[in-house]
Amino acid sequence: MKRRALLQALALAPLLAAGNGPLRAMPTQRVLRLGEPTGVPARVFAAGAPAAVLIAALAPERLLGWPMQMAPEALALLPAPLRARPVIGRLAGRGSTVSLERLLAMQPDLVLDAGDFDANYRSSAERVWQQTGIPIELVAGRLPDHPAQLRHVGHRLGVAARGEALAQAAEAQLAQVREVLATRAPDARPTVYYGRGGDGLESGLAGSINTEVIEFCGGRNVAAAVGSWHGYRWNNCWRGTRT
Repeated sequence: MKRRALLQALALAPLLAAGNGPLRAMPTQRVLRLGEPTGVPARVFAAGAPAAVLIAALAPERLLGWPMQMAPEALALLPAPLRARPVIGRLAGRGSTVSLERLLAMQPDLVLDAGDFDANYRSSAERVWQQTGIPIELVAGRLPDHPAQLRHVGHRLGVAARGEALAQAAEAQLAQVREVLATRAPDARPTVYYGRGGDGLESGLAGSINTEVIEFCGGRNVAAAVGSWHGYRWNNCWRGTRT
């Protein structure tokens, strides 16, 4: 499993626990829905790593396969049914490894993605939908959005009660972080470098979805001084050089 995908999964992991309460919908402007599956989708294609983790947490039996390769030690942490899921590639972003022909051959009821989206992504998703007829849904979400994201996807996959349970656990985790930060002085924030890539010389800029956990938890992203990111969600990186 690539370092980036593993860190994304680990960032979500503490939010996945139990609870109970009323369903609250995701704001419509935070959901891109193209087409409508017939009934509850039984075969869901995860377009990227965050969507795969989301499906695995909510309805693992509906996950067609993993969009990323995982190391044996990472697979060993998963239940047997999830360990047996094949690596089928990703559809999201410029690093897509799945052709439309292969996607059609897998016969998914729904393509699900999770994360920020912009006009370019919307256009790309529309082309895939028009050419395949497979319903596509992207649920936007940063760390503060995880409770609403869990509720929405849980409802979409026919496991609303589990989605609500995990959403309430996420809310409790987020509230705990905010409570701890409220007691700390601003000048006590530690500086953190988030290393990406095989040599660790890539990092997320200010506003990056990859480094938001640093800022949300009270740290200072040292790469933020290089600039900010306002483009496609996974290409928001800075590249350094060794000295």
